[in-house]
Amino acid sequence: MNEANNARVCKLFLQFDESNIEHTNAKKLSDSYISSESYDQALGVFLKLANTGDRFFQHNAGVLMQCIESVRDYDSAFRWFRASVEQDYAPAKERLGCMYEFGDGSVPVDMTTAMTLYSESAAQGNIHGIYNLGMLISEGGTNVPHNPDAGEQLLIQAAEQGHALMKLNLGLFYLGFPEHQDKASKWFNLAVQQDSIVAIDLGLWYLEIAEDHPHNLQLSHFWLGVAAALGHEKGVLAALSNDDDEEITQSLAYTDTLH
Repeated sequence: MNEANNARVCKLFLQFDESNIEHTNAKKLSDSYISSESYDQALGVFLKLANTGDRFFQHNAGVLMQCIESVRDYDSAFRWFRASVEQDYAPAKERLGCMYEFGDGSVPVDMTTAMTLYSESAAQGNIHGIYNLGMLISEGGTNVPHNPDAGEQLLIQAAEQGHALMKLNLGLFYLGFPEHQDKASKWFNLAVQQDSIVAIDLGLWYLEIAEDHPHNLQLSHFWLGVAAALGHEKGVLAALSNDDDEEITQSLAYTDTLH
C-alpha cells in the first residue's frame, strides 16, 4: 500500500485536543507535513510533545511509526502506546491491542491481551476499540469468544458514530452473508455519502474479485463511475494505473492497513 493511502488511513487515528492551542498548532503543522508526505517532520512534531508526557502525542507518535513505512518502527510505536496506556488513554489501548492482535514487530500475538485492551478502550467510548472488539467477537477464535449477534451490534454502533471506512467495512462484513446483501448496500451508500472517495475503494475491491463472478466487474464499473461522477476522476485513473493488488485489498480493511 502506498504512503499516500497509508497516510489517509493513519489520519483517522490521530487525536488532538482542539481546545488546547498547542495541540491546534501541532495539528495544523502536522497536517501540512503529512499532506506533503514529509512524514519525518510530522513525526518530529509529535515526538516533541510526546517527550513532555502528553498522552495524545505519545499515541500519535505511535500511530505514525506504526502505519507509515518511511518512519515505521514497531518497537518504538509499542513503547509510545504503552506510555499513553499507562495514562489510561483509550485510543492508545486500541492501537496497542491491534499490535497484540497482529503481532507487529517483536510483539507476540496475544489475543487475550488484545481483547482486554479493545474491551477497555470500547468501555471508554473509543469507536475504533468498539469496532475492533465487535470484529473480534463476531469472528471468534483462539481465546476469543464467538458471539456474532453482540459483535454485529458493536460494529453497527461504531459505524454509526464513525468514519466512512468503518461504514464501508461493515458493508463488506455483511457481504459475507447472502441474506444480508441489502444491509451491505445500505452501508456502502452511507459510506459514500459521508466521504465520496471510498467509492474508489469499493470499485477496486469489486475489481479485485471480478474473476469470482462476472457481476462483480459490473459493480466495479458502477462504483468507479460513481467516484468519477463525484469529482474523483483523477483518483480513479491513478488507482487503475496501479498494479499493486495488495493495495487494493489493504485500502479497504482500515484496521489491517496499519500492519
